[in-house]
Amino acid sequence: MQAQARARNVTPKVLVVSHPVGGLNTEELAERIDTATNSLRAAIGA
Repeated sequence: MQAQARARNVTPKVLVVSHPVGGLNTEELAERIDTATNSLRAAIGA
């Protein structure tokens, strides 16, 4: 990803989804991905 960004002369944006040390169950992971996706969409105006 970073190499592609450098080739396009842009700064990559990274979403970090926090999680507990023991991991997440399927529902928790899906919820966090949905939250991150919605936050990204809001940030880019999509």
